[in-house]
Amino acid sequence: MKKLMIFVACGIFSLVLSSHAHAASFEDMTSHVESGDGLIYNPESKGVMTKENSIEYVKIVKDKLSNTAGDLDNKLDDILEETNIETKDLEVLPASEQKENPPILLRGSQEPTTLFYLDGIIYTSNLFSGSGWRYSGYKFAFHDYNKNKYYGVKATKDSFNFFIVIGAPVVVPANGNYVYYPSKGLSVINPYFSTYNPVSGSQYYIQ
Repeated sequence: MKKLMIFVACGIFSLVLSSHAHAASFEDMTSHVESGDGLIYNPESKGVMTKENSIEYVKIVKDKLSNTAGDLDNKLDDILEETNIETKDLEVLPASEQKENPPILLRGSQEPTTLFYLDGIIYTSNLFSGSGWRYSGYKFAFHDYNKNKYYGVKATKDSFNFFIVIGAPVVVPANGNYVYYPSKGLSVINPYFSTYNPVSGSQYYIQ
């Protein structure tokens, strides 16, 4: 069995969505975290919070929103940043749930160049297999970033690197949970995936 570990990178949310979800919105995130199906990635602690602490995170955000007047959409990002700082010491999932890949400098230059626009759909990758580094066929984007505030990412059978910013990727664990990262602001590249010596039949999903 492969060893697993957490890689450091910017990101915000991680959660599980049911099959009826059609957009990576804040409302979807809160609904599924509160139902116990979602987990949140906190960029301050650089880890995915436990189920209990993810629910606590959402409660703090909603309390702040309920005590805020004016245009909440314009204030949401500031509230999320405040809450990230306030909850940075809450427990996160163990490093054993993340895959240990070779150093990122060894990844070569095989990153995809073609853009795929999600815009409310769920993209399911082909099945991965083989040895060495394997990459997604696309980089991903939205036409409407205000409607789709997050990239929702899920992996099965094996974990994947998710390059949401320049530098070290966030690792998406192979536990079937959607991991949510901001689609704008922190993101400085159109994200893509890679994995090393993938388990045969492994797959990623993104919306």
